[in-house]
Amino acid sequence: MDFFKLQLANQLKVVLYPRIVLFVWRAVILFYQVFLQPYYAVTPESATVHKRIFLSWITYWDAGHYLSIAQNGYIFPQQAFFPLWPLSIKLLTLVGISGEVASFVLTFLFGLTTFVLFYLLASRLMGTSKAKIALLVFCTFPSTMFLLAGYTEALFLTLVLLSFLLLENKNHFLASIIGGLASMTRLVGVALALPFLWLSVPHSKKL
Repeated sequence: MDFFKLQLANQLKVVLYPRIVLFVWRAVILFYQVFLQPYYAVTPESATVHKRIFLSWITYWDAGHYLSIAQNGYIFPQQAFFPLWPLSIKLLTLVGISGEVASFVLTFLFGLTTFVLFYLLASRLMGTSKAKIALLVFCTFPSTMFLLAGYTEALFLTLVLLSFLLLENKNHFLASIIGGLASMTRLVGVALALPFLWLSVPHSKKL
């Protein structure tokens, strides 16, 4: 038992850095949403703190389509939206919470796993020091803010990063399953077949 506790403590220590980066990144965005956003763009979406932090990210634009699919199934013209993200929301609502709260919770959890897996994969490929820099560059890229929205970004990146990490560990079967789930999340997930082929098939058989 002490051995497993030690192993768990070591694993938590390894992923401490990405967790700190995530919470600092989230705190900066939260500060902006609460205190700065109303002063430069007063719109119906920024009228209240509740709208700025919660509703505008979970129910507007494409996030509203995913919620609708989770709650009501596909209705024309929502066929363009892939099923895994609304299915995840639907499954979480089975514990008795609303679709909006389920989307918010899942977005946070998959955002956390994205940061952790990005750091672990970068550490594997480049070493710890460069991985820390890479994660900082990643979180300061403007479009990273969509990890906070009720879109597929956080789930998709979690699946992609996990599949590549499994490939690095030579676990091709499980990596292919995770990659398949990524293709159920976004169309671009189908393109994972190309790097999978390159990394898993011997060079002599690639052609």
